[in-house]
Amino acid sequence: MSRLIRGTRHGWTAWPIWCTRRSTEDSGGVTRVGWRSLLALATAGTVAATLSCTGPTPANAQDTIDTAHLPAWHVPDIAAVPDDEEGRAIRYGRSLFEHTSALIGPDATDLAQRYAGNGLECQNCHLDAGTQRFGLPLIGIWKRFPAFSARLDAVETMTERINDCMQRSLNGRALPSDSSEMKALEAYIRFLSSGQPPGEPIVGRGAPRLPLPQSRCRSGARSPRVPDELRPLSSGRWQGRALFAA
Repeated sequence: MSRLIRGTRHGWTAWPIWCTRRSTEDSGGVTRVGWRSLLALATAGTVAATLSCTGPTPANAQDTIDTAHLPAWHVPDIAAVPDDEEGRAIRYGRSLFEHTSALIGPDATDLAQRYAGNGLECQNCHLDAGTQRFGLPLIGIWKRFPAFSARLDAVETMTERINDCMQRSLNGRALPSDSSEMKALEAYIRFLSSGQPPGEPIVGRGAPRLPLPQSRCRSGARSPRVPDELRPLSSGRWQGRALFAA
């Protein structure tokens, strides 16, 4: 049994592909490595490739975050949520953000509940279950929907936006709009917007812009070394299969 995860090719630094993650039952004498190890390696490789560029990479003045003068960051206390129907939905929604793969992904015990197609969690993108400032947080976004999507060239509801993530970011299928999972995700996102001052901009939404390299990368820059335990997965039939053109 195997599943597909996001990886990289050519020294783990470029050309996105999908690599198969082998289950614990299907060892075949090859070191078993979880998707998180591969994802971490791919991320490290991308960073290393960026750092191999010569010359300084100063951030522009407008990209610098002055954390000393930021307004207060308000995150509702989930521990204070009452143990009623709404409170249980909110807590379940947070669990879905933290443990997407286990609850509605490839690791779900109920095959019918496997909506997410890869091993990612919602909080791999929305850090700290959507509460981290400048980590693609969900604080305050409930009141911004319905919202226009430039990519879709249409106005979408919160339900549609969640399913957009399910089908694109998580490489899966849409959650039924009346399912307990969709209602829980919406309840949690609505909870994260509670207590926000109306009409005030939320400083910390999205992610800060990263400075671009100021010079070309050196020709022949070495890719980061693949650890020995991952070497069987970096070449030959363990390297993965490209599904889309780079």
